[in-house]
Amino acid sequence: MTPTSIPDADQRRTAVTTPHHAFVWASAGTGKTHTLTLRALYLLLNAPFLPGALEQFPEIGYLYASPDRRVRLKAARAAVRSLVLTTFTRKAAAEMQTRLYGYLDLLASSATRTDLKAALCAGGKHGDPLLEEICDDLCARFGGGADAEAGYTLLRQGAEALGELACELQISTIHSLAASILKRHPLEARIPITARFAEENEDDYGDLDDALIRRWWQTEALSDPDLEEGLDKLLAQVSPYQIREWLKKVYHYPEIAGQLELWTCPDPADVQLALAACADLGKELRGNAGKRIASNGERLLELASALQTREKRAPSWSDLCRFLYENRSNLFLDAVHASKAVKCAIQQLDRHLSAYFESFERIYPVALGMCLLEQLGQEWSIWRRVLARFLAWAKTSGVGALGVVGFDEMIRLAGDLLEQQPKVKHAERGRLRALLVDEFQDTDPDQLRLITALLRKAHSGDHEILGFFVGDRKQSIYRFRGADVDSTTSFSANYRALTDCCLPVENLFLAATFRSLPTVTGLVNRLFSSELPLIRDDQENLSPVRGENGEPPEWVWIQSEDASKPLTAGRARALASAETVRLIDQFVTRPVEENLEAQASVEALVALGPQASPLGSGRKRRAPSPAQMTMFSLWTGGDTPCPSAGETPALPATPPRPGKYSDILVLVRSGRELDALLPTLQEAGIPVVSSGARTLYRQPEVSDILNLLIALHNPLDTVAVGAVLRSPLVQLCDPDIHQLIKTVPPSRLIHEADPLPHFLPEPARMRIESLRRLALLRRSSSVSSWLMEIREFLPLPAYTDSFDLEGRSYARINRLLDAFLAEMKANPTAPLAWLLRQRARASEVGRYDADLGEDVGVSDEGLDAVRVMTIHKAKGLEARYVIVYGWGSVLQETLAASNHRGSIAIRTEPSCASRDSRRVEFSLPWGPVVVTSEHLQAAIREEELHLRAEAIRLAYVATTRARDQLSLICALSRHLQVPAQFQTLPAGPASAWDGALQVRSGAIGTPEVRPRPSAPALPDRETYLAHWRAQYERLKNLPDFPLARPSEAAEQHPQSEIRNPQTAIPNPVIVGQLVHRYLERWLQEDAFEPDKLIALWKRLDRAPENALRSAQGLLELFYCGHLPYRERVRMSRIVARELPFYMAAEGKYWNGVIDLVIEENGEIVGVDYKTSAEKEQLPESYEQQEAVYSEALKRLFPGKTVKFEFWWVCDSTSFYEPDKLTN
Repeated sequence: MTPTSIPDADQRRTAVTTPHHAFVWASAGTGKTHTLTLRALYLLLNAPFLPGALEQFPEIGYLYASPDRRVRLKAARAAVRSLVLTTFTRKAAAEMQTRLYGYLDLLASSATRTDLKAALCAGGKHGDPLLEEICDDLCARFGGGADAEAGYTLLRQGAEALGELACELQISTIHSLAASILKRHPLEARIPITARFAEENEDDYGDLDDALIRRWWQTEALSDPDLEEGLDKLLAQVSPYQIREWLKKVYHYPEIAGQLELWTCPDPADVQLALAACADLGKELRGNAGKRIASNGERLLELASALQTREKRAPSWSDLCRFLYENRSNLFLDAVHASKAVKCAIQQLDRHLSAYFESFERIYPVALGMCLLEQLGQEWSIWRRVLARFLAWAKTSGVGALGVVGFDEMIRLAGDLLEQQPKVKHAERGRLRALLVDEFQDTDPDQLRLITALLRKAHSGDHEILGFFVGDRKQSIYRFRGADVDSTTSFSANYRALTDCCLPVENLFLAATFRSLPTVTGLVNRLFSSELPLIRDDQENLSPVRGENGEPPEWVWIQSEDASKPLTAGRARALASAETVRLIDQFVTRPVEENLEAQASVEALVALGPQASPLGSGRKRRAPSPAQMTMFSLWTGGDTPCPSAGETPALPATPPRPGKYSDILVLVRSGRELDALLPTLQEAGIPVVSSGARTLYRQPEVSDILNLLIALHNPLDTVAVGAVLRSPLVQLCDPDIHQLIKTVPPSRLIHEADPLPHFLPEPARMRIESLRRLALLRRSSSVSSWLMEIREFLPLPAYTDSFDLEGRSYARINRLLDAFLAEMKANPTAPLAWLLRQRARASEVGRYDADLGEDVGVSDEGLDAVRVMTIHKAKGLEARYVIVYGWGSVLQETLAASNHRGSIAIRTEPSCASRDSRRVEFSLPWGPVVVTSEHLQAAIREEELHLRAEAIRLAYVATTRARDQLSLICALSRHLQVPAQFQTLPAGPASAWDGALQVRSGAIGTPEVRPRPSAPALPDRETYLAHWRAQYERLKNLPDFPLARPSEAAEQHPQSEIRNPQTAIPNPVIVGQLVHRYLERWLQEDAFEPDKLIALWKRLDRAPENALRSAQGLLELFYCGHLPYRERVRMSRIVARELPFYMAAEGKYWNGVIDLVIEENGEIVGVDYKTSAEKEQLPESYEQQEAVYSEALKRLFPGKTVKFEFWWVCDSTSFYEPDKLTN
């Protein structure tokens, strides 16, 4: 393809020079950044001549008109400050700023127009036709169309003024834009001036919602008697975990609270019909031959019949809700796993009854409404008030209470400020004349709301802010962050109505890609037009500018040779890793290629000019024009000089160019794949740099430094002290640590000056002394100075890997210490809580949703190393050779439905709608039921379609990173499937899709491992074994630290022989649990409430009903006044409930929990509940418990008179059989 025949050349020119609003949809590799930068330059240089600019900013008119430099600087300041350019990341903002600075510097440093031309083409650099066109237009304007050089003098003076003030140009992320608005109006936004704004990639502030909930609970919930009383009643039905999940979801989706207020009790007729449908279906199913179906029918009939007759102590509406929810996938006509028998039974019901079982959404809201608004009406009403109180506090006081503004809060608060404060909106709009948005396809609904609030006129006479948006809907891959491609499409389609603009709105498309060879673009166009539909029309097809030939992309299949024994997921990843090693070796060791770029230059030059003859025709070509020469230099790479008329360009000498590691980009889908691939590459001796792995808190240096900071702050954290002693920070072996803490207690080792034992090695002794010095400096030094001392103390070489090419250990340490410094500045009174939260993240490795933090990714472009990263991280990057390691996972996501488990919240309204009109469909557990909105299932189905579409866009991003060569590795495993349209590829010909794709099977085996660079040798084996043998011999001679429980008898006989006291109560352990849990929550209640006990009983797994009846009888006895304990509680002050303690006494370490501590007549009384009758003579274990608890109370309350008592809940004089208890 020739430079002059680039199909979107006019579109590019219009995008840069249009005086109107514009949406530029730029496909991959089409020069989006270059277009956006030139657009910003055009708006700066043409500021005095744009429509409406001088009315709003009259000083801009002096940018070229004044001979006074100070006046020109004032005009330049107005031009620069009235332009805002937002990008997706700070890295992209920095790149944009660098390019724009470079253009202004080039214009200011070129004395003449001729010098500018020479500078653009000097040293083989590319020309820039659009830049020159902008300059020529301005020069013609200044010089009256005749003297271009005279006009350039004025242009140069204006560019010089703009360049001097370019540092004031706001090129930032949209979050930084929101933060700047809030910082300019802190009083109106109700943000403390000391509040800290979270920064990009700062995952330490990802749990702000948890911190907000904790702060509300401490400062509001527990300080308001009415609120505390309501929460106390709620805890009988709702667990603390459920409360936390609700508050988190409602904080992020406040629409939920508003929707709950609109819920009403179901129509009685609808309720009776629903119960009749349940009863009839139960009758149909209970006679089925299938045991499970028959059991479900029996249970459904029992629940419906009991609710129809309203029997006392019968199953409740919550039981019916639980049954329907647990069987939602097999009891309805549209259920995924519904059997034919169930479907037939539903269809045999009367039409007006079968409608209730056509869908889960039809009957569940009826049962749920009766459960929440009738059965649990009081608790549900309290809960709605709690949600309203929490939301009101979070909106007005939450940021001030935390002192931190998170990423989501920035956008939301700035949008609210512009919508609700007319003066603020007028002030912010008065600052702007143009807003440029990069990566527009990745904006989320709240960001669009902020942009709309900025652009929309408040009055018809307001000036118009010019909007310019650049993006690619085919590359929208951040839905998990809230981005919605439908929202951006709707925004662009309704732009004029949303912003009330008068100027026209243009939609432009860029499809000519300068990145990829025709072989790559051919595959992309075929794949995403047919097999994975994404490209909607021909104008979105990629048109390659590069004309040279290349190797067709390759699809590598890896699957089991025996179809009956598919590969496991781990084995499939291992084989894909081995294939990746082979492909990398093949690329870097292949024979030297011809210079493809030079060949492209020849082909482009041969075809120059609309009347040029074909190569080899013998006809003489006319000389290319200056514009053609410039375009040729720009679009062919600038490596080949443009020949004159009649010349036949010769192929330049091609120096040897073997493949380099830095030319390779390996893409994975997830961190799990990244963790599987990196060790294989490192074992193969391949230099590699990576980013995107969520393993920060697994790294040893991060764990060690966290323990160091904790130990320096808290002398009682023996875990942290032990970890520091064992780590490279002190480097003690386990036997030495064991003996050391026997000599010096861990609590005194770092924070006191106790003499250290002589057996310690001198280096360890010196490092412990350094730790003591750091502990002292913490109290007297500034945080910054103290952290500098810590940096000097750290043995950095101990954490350095000889194969770490990027210095990741240093980067991890700096990142952690910088985060700690930021936290200390924001909240200097509570650093220990933050440190403990960060350390806890490393202990969550086994959790499904563990957030281990994203590992550092120091990208040094100068390193000759393979880059490995997730597809999301690779957006915006390119490479000569791209290997998509996780291609199979990406394809599976285009096919498989998402697994919606746990708490769900999905917004369903278009983002351009007002915030108040948006709906949220949700599912959240609340007490005995799961609360779901009416149209949740429809929202889930719609969300699954969105996620599948995003998976296709993710595949598009992966395949369009390649410049010359592309390999797709598809490793099939037992649980990984690909769409049907691709399953025939392995059995087909090697060349598929009309030659656009090469298909082959990957080898099943292990990769050839090349020797790694030599590592330092270990000490002599015999010396090593002798050393540790001596250490363990010393360890055997050290006494153990026994951990004992006060309720266990002394070791006069084996532990297995200790028996519980004889009692007539069945299941005494479960009965004790129920009584303890009830008294822990409702000890001060006036009367016993059986429903609360039943709720506790239901939470116990498989607890027998006779245990419930026994606990009910004991508690009725406790509350009836027959026992003296209730009166004593009323007359005393409760000091603590369920008080845990750890204590060393009599050569043992004791741990236990005191059930109740009260202060009675100035005396501290500890209480342990016993559900057996009082004993005339205490068993040995009870005597020991009394002695240990009494000693613990003395230590916990020094100077107080203390005593310990057993409260015998079961009185022997009135004890009765459980079977005689009332129901």
